[in-house]
Amino acid sequence: NSNDYPEVDSFLPGQESDVLGISPDGIFVQVMGPVNDEPCYVPVEKEFGEFSGACDDLPVLEPPPTPIPATEPPSDGGPKEGCWVRQDGGDTICVAPCPAGAAPGTACTIP
Repeated sequence: NSNDYPEVDSFLPGQESDVLGISPDGIFVQVMGPVNDEPCYVPVEKEFGEFSGACDDLPVLEPPPTPIPATEPPSDGGPKEGCWVRQDGGDTICVAPCPAGAAPGTACTIP
């Protein structure tokens, strides 16, 4: 899911970047970020831009693993403030730190 990865760069409308490679499943392409000048992955979806040129023979690159929110207590053993997040199955878990888009007022503490 493209929402699992943090946003690390941004493009303005009409801004271009060379495509460096494609993920093995064809879901993401790696491009050079225009602001941070670092390689980043962009979902292959129309809302994220269009591709042009010779895209048939792109190198296959493995994207980084999907980030997993920290749910373990901090190393100092003290409580960690987080947010309740609903999982795909409907259950809720306390996730710390709070992920982007967490509903306000849903604070919880991981002991």
